[in-house]
Amino acid sequence: MRKLRTLFATLAFLASPAMAQADDPTVLWAAPDPEMAAAFENANDTLDLFLDNTLDRRGIAPDHDNLKIAVPVNAAGIANELIWVSQIHRISDTDFEGRLDNTPQNITGKHYQSRITFTRDQIRDWGHLSFDGKLYGHYTTRLLLTSLPREKALEILQILSPDPVPANWKTR
Repeated sequence: MRKLRTLFATLAFLASPAMAQADDPTVLWAAPDPEMAAAFENANDTLDLFLDNTLDRRGIAPDHDNLKIAVPVNAAGIANELIWVSQIHRISDTDFEGRLDNTPQNITGKHYQSRITFTRDQIRDWGHLSFDGKLYGHYTTRLLLTSLPREKALEILQILSPDPVPANWKTR
């Protein structure tokens, strides 16, 4: 079976997930990739913790928190475009909506800040900006650091927390 390519829209170069820009770079990553699959799995393992500690009683996350979702696309050799979404609102246990944090490359009819609905199964990563200015989560960003220019990777490392999960988060 031929390898499909997956398009990853990264947060790269930003101090806050909510400050993502339409022209943020995208990174092509061959799929299947065991390291990326592990990053997805680690993010999924802590997704409930993220949702429990960030969503308010109405199911709304702070604007500075975000999710990376997989959006199926119909493009040559690309199965899904992975893109950050902010202004998250949980509609039901399995359904969410938000706004695109990057300019999609292959998502028909959508652009930077377009509203999009998605399911829990589409979530691949999460990001939380704490009061101390550190980014938590970002399992895929942590992996993609190796593919970025050194100076950009160092910028991100300055704000990326050593541990993906805040120590003060309440568990179920």
